[in-house]
Amino acid sequence: MRPWIDYALSLALGIALGAWLVAWLYELRGRREGQARNLRGKRGEERAAKLLEAAGYRILERQRRSAYRMHVDGSELNVGVTFDFVVMRDGRELIAEVKTGSLVTRLRHAETRRQLLEYQLVSGTAPVLLVDPERASITELSFPLASATEASGQTAPARAGWTLWACALALAISVCAVLYRTR
Repeated sequence: MRPWIDYALSLALGIALGAWLVAWLYELRGRREGQARNLRGKRGEERAAKLLEAAGYRILERQRRSAYRMHVDGSELNVGVTFDFVVMRDGRELIAEVKTGSLVTRLRHAETRRQLLEYQLVSGTAPVLLVDPERASITELSFPLASATEASGQTAPARAGWTLWACALALAISVCAVLYRTR
């Protein structure tokens, strides 16, 4: 064979092996980051449980699963959610969501707000709790969609029901879009 063919074949083989190695290392890094995130989340939930109990909340359930249905283009879509904690204090049952990290624990973070709004709508409980175990804080919040009628004790106008469903649909579409983007 001609020497330049040997060089070309060696180069092609080297590039292919290098590309495979880079892809393998990238996948390994992603797995390790995911494992670290999961471990951080589990540790955060354990610290959050202690924080909630110290604040007088009684933990009723962990990782409660719930679901709701959306109508999308004439079809039904079942959407599942998992609440980190269901807690009780002063006779009120509340949903508690645990967040760790500097960005997601802030209410300025849009995806955190959307998740808490979804939890309030799905569970029918207001307020909901945002628990940040790293800062040892529990934030009680509610969205005015449900709490306005609860506070006044009056029945909301019929259009408020449509507003809730429209918000739930917008929230679910946002969640589906985020999930689709992460694939």
